[in-house]
Amino acid sequence: MIRKVEMADVEVLAKIAKQTFRETFAYDNTEEQLQEYFEEAYSLKTLSTELGNPDSETYFIMHEEEIAGFLKVNWGSAQTERIRGRF
Repeated sequence: MIRKVEMADVEVLAKIAKQTFRETFAYDNTEEQLQEYFEEAYSLKTLSTELGNPDSETYFIMHEEEIAGFLKVNWGSAQTERIRGRF
């Protein structure tokens, strides 16, 4: 099941985003690099801005009422990844 992340969830989102990023990329980054990225990408201010963007939606993936992960979908002005034939 998925559940849309609301502004009231921003602290939980920050926590799980940092945990997920650390588990995925810690082997290739120093603690200092991780903290620098967290301050930029996962600050409450940054995440709140992203949650308020009408061209972006973030969802929690739920398993037995527990948060198992999250996903973010961007389009329009929020799209930052290169899309084939678009850039």
